[in-house]
Amino acid sequence: MYYGGHGILENTTKIVLNEYDPMFRYFDLEQRLASLSKLDNNFIAAIFDCCREVIHQSETRGVGETTDDQKNLTD
Repeated sequence: MYYGGHGILENTTKIVLNEYDPMFRYFDLEQRLASLSKLDNNFIAAIFDCCREVIHQSETRGVGETTDDQKNLTD
């Protein structure tokens, strides 16, 4: 298997699809290939000819904390 294109790194390499919706934009090809390799009598060879941009997880807020662009409606 050969993939040439853009990739991101979030624990595993995900390929970037030309999709507007962020839910479907990234495909975890490395994880899917790892799952296939666990089948009996299988050998998987893959070449990822892509960049691997690191995507940082967004920080979560605690209960009751708001950001600058949110309004606390309880005041």
